[in-house]
Amino acid sequence: MRRFGPRHHLVPLALAAGLVLGAPSAAAAATAVVDPQLGFSVSLPTNWHRVPLTGTDLTALLQAVSKQYPGLASVLNAQVTQAAKHGLKLFAVGPASHSFIPNFNVGVQPVPTTTPGPTFYAQAAAQLKVVLASSGATQLHVVPVVMPFGRAVEASYTFDLKSPTPHVVDGTQLYTVHAGRLYVITCSAGSRPQDRAIAALVERTWHWR
Repeated sequence: MRRFGPRHHLVPLALAAGLVLGAPSAAAAATAVVDPQLGFSVSLPTNWHRVPLTGTDLTALLQAVSKQYPGLASVLNAQVTQAAKHGLKLFAVGPASHSFIPNFNVGVQPVPTTTPGPTFYAQAAAQLKVVLASSGATQLHVVPVVMPFGRAVEASYTFDLKSPTPHVVDGTQLYTVHAGRLYVITCSAGSRPQDRAIAALVERTWHWR
């Protein structure tokens, strides 16, 4: 079986930012993101914004962040640079809290099969658990799941990060194959309930186009 995803995808996606987030309300209006080229749409919590990975729009965003949250522009710029370096196709952030920025991202890469075999996701879950554990993740829960959009592997985890300041990041990743592509969908926040609120919205509103 082909490995579910190159190891270099996992740690950057899981550690994309130092992330703290005020818990989104389940009834709050959502921010719609549609990407016809990559074949999906999804909703994010209200007041979240898709971040361009290059260009003048990014410069304008960094300037706005600097005015509202002095000192955070460099953090966001570092995150966007890392996102572009690792081939992320979608990068979005929520309202900053203190010195942290909440994060949602999607990585996409081709795979040699459009229809995974019957044991694909079970084997992928076992591989992913080993990779995340070796990267320092704790409180791991990695299982094959059936979402409204189809089959996937769901991984929840905690990272105890030491820089730029000590903080804990709770995250959820979804790995799913669709139309010959592997999609790696990552949500992160400063606590498990907050992370699950974001992930639940993404899981409920993700649609193939």
